[in-house]
Amino acid sequence: MDRFSNCFTFYHSITYDCQGYNDCESGGQCFQDNTTCPSLSICVCSDCYYGTKCQFSISSFILSLDYILGYRIKPNVSFVQQPLLVKMSVVFTPLMFIVGLINALLSMATFCVENARDVGCGVKFNKSASKKIAKWITLLILFLTLITYLHIPLHRHLIDDIDTDEQRSWCLTRCSSSMNIFNSFITLTHFFIPFSIHLLSIVFIIVLVAHSRFTLQPRLTFRQHLELHLIASCALVFSALPRLII
Repeated sequence: MDRFSNCFTFYHSITYDCQGYNDCESGGQCFQDNTTCPSLSICVCSDCYYGTKCQFSISSFILSLDYILGYRIKPNVSFVQQPLLVKMSVVFTPLMFIVGLINALLSMATFCVENARDVGCGVKFNKSASKKIAKWITLLILFLTLITYLHIPLHRHLIDDIDTDEQRSWCLTRCSSSMNIFNSFITLTHFFIPFSIHLLSIVFIIVLVAHSRFTLQPRLTFRQHLELHLIASCALVFSALPRLII
């Protein structure tokens, strides 16, 4: 049976600090059932925090399976007896990694073919300059990504989570408030910058192709060519919605 809280009677008018030792995370308050000989302690978490040590949060941008699964994973229990959500996570996470790895390898194999690299766009396309720019951009993105996430392993700590009938150890990131703001900013940056680049690139390509088609086929206006390409792009977006939902 799942339990997510422990209850005991204590006086609200008295502030307990667990005899000067507060192991609650994220500013949580520590309360004990007795001031002289305590047998049970509990953390009262701030808003948007939960867990026996207030180690989990639902605020800001959380992208970890620890926060999603949390206490669903049962310690000292075989995989067969784990909840369905845990089993699905164990199956789908490696599957998504394998599919992404295969996709990346096939993309690399495609561009390793010399004929595939001969294709350019426009009469002013410079193959040599394009290859150099692509290499520098790839190295720059890799460097910036590593730099922005370099501080996370340095702030990792083990937190013992001991309950009455279960015992766990979590490897979580403990940062200051300013560092949490920085993490939120980095998360937004890593999502919105690629999205903005893709969106602007798609719009630019559609306009460029519509202008080229209008030059070759003047029987249709530029607006008609643009509408045709927009309809085709929207059809591709709608066809990709099931994958996005999954």
